[in-house]
Amino acid sequence: MEISVPVQTTVVVKPFIELVRLIAMSFYDDYISKSNNQKKSATNDNRGIAVVVLNALTRRQWVSEEDLAMDLNLGATQIRKIIRHFEEEKLVTRYQKKETVKRAKPKTVAATTNGQAEKFRPH
Repeated sequence: MEISVPVQTTVVVKPFIELVRLIAMSFYDDYISKSNNQKKSATNDNRGIAVVVLNALTRRQWVSEEDLAMDLNLGATQIRKIIRHFEEEKLVTRYQKKETVKRAKPKTVAATTNGQAEKFRPH
């Protein structure tokens, strides 16, 4: 006699979000993004910024780099470097989303990009 058990198809997201936050606090607390010309003894210490960015990413499903930079009051370049590091660590995935170009003439947009502009969003 077999008992059939229904398979759960929904995923509970809250435990995964909490797991990501705990991992961020333990592994990326001392992560420092350095520019090419920055010395080790530079006074600009940005430790813990990766934890802040990862926590901000767990609050939303989709966000653009520019919006994330504005929300966190950080530079877009600094956000890109941190997200690129997370992408190398397989914590973040980028998806390409096409949107229409703002303030462009319809003929110009249609001629250049078939009516759509490309924009990357971390996920």
